[in-house]
Amino acid sequence: MSLKDRTILITRQPEQAAEMIAEIKRRGGRTVLFPTIVTVPPDSWEECDRVLGVLASFDALVITSANAAGAFFDRFRSRHIDLALLNNLKVFAVGEKTQRTLQRLGVSVDIVPESFAGRALVEALPGKVVSGKRILFPCGNLTPQDLADALRGRGAEVDSVVVYQTIQPQRADVDVVQQRIFMGDIDIVSFASPSAVENFVRMVPRLPLTTLRDHARIAVIGPTTRDAVERLGGTVDIVGRESTARGLVKAMEKYYRQIAHE
Repeated sequence: MSLKDRTILITRQPEQAAEMIAEIKRRGGRTVLFPTIVTVPPDSWEECDRVLGVLASFDALVITSANAAGAFFDRFRSRHIDLALLNNLKVFAVGEKTQRTLQRLGVSVDIVPESFAGRALVEALPGKVVSGKRILFPCGNLTPQDLADALRGRGAEVDSVVVYQTIQPQRADVDVVQQRIFMGDIDIVSFASPSAVENFVRMVPRLPLTTLRDHARIAVIGPTTRDAVERLGGTVDIVGRESTARGLVKAMEKYYRQIAHE
């Protein structure tokens, strides 16, 4: 029970936090759920509906998050589009959770890179799969476009279409969470996306990342989120080796084991 008596603040949405909560509790830890992001539909489905209407003109579909998979295929089903239209498209996914979500939706995935970073997908794709091809990239309003830009750099035509928006929720318990961190009642503040980091800073202004580490360790799910913390002046203590909830919890476990042996 390597996380026994440790309290971890989770900044994910409730529907995305269940696995992480279970992994922490299994290791004897406690959790405090404090979502700093919420996902909502885009302001308009017009652009998404346009590409759905010409889906057969695409050569590939790139999905980089479970949120994008769920939102895109919810709209797909609402338009009564047959999944068979995907038979002539290659489907590329980034991340194990994204792959599982797509498979649960009945979508076969052709390539999943070993690394969970978007750039690893570009490296995994043969040139002939990319150059001259038309690729559909359903994403969130805050999704980094470095993957799309890298694909364009290799000769692809990429249509980025927003299928969900990430916004900051209204929170009534900010003062409570803030006080618990100040009192040392929270051992780890965890982040699973750059937007979660940015919204935390906005929601808890008395705890800038430059001083947060004076009160708690900072754990992030992967390198992109680590970059966001560092860009805002924070220092990251724990980085998931795999960009999954389980990978992040394992990294927390390893961190405390190492401390125990020092």
